[in-house]
Amino acid sequence: MRKGKRLCHGLFDPFWQGKPKARKKRRDLYSWLSKQLGIPFGDCHFGYFDLEHLRDAYRLLLKIQRQEMRYDNHGRIYFTSE
Repeated sequence: MRKGKRLCHGLFDPFWQGKPKARKKRRDLYSWLSKQLGIPFGDCHFGYFDLEHLRDAYRLLLKIQRQEMRYDNHGRIYFTSE
């Protein structure tokens, strides 16, 4: 479990750490992830995940790993390869 959490954070954290408005980006990214996983936002944190959710999150984060997080006109995030 610890290894899974570390792996997920390794993919997740670069999207927000050290960036302007980091707290907002982190929250928005967890919101995006909760929708992708079909779980409530309040339950979406790697520390709360079971092994199945960690695996699902890791697969999702791998898909967007080399993409840039952007915001649309409605404040929703999406990912794009430049």
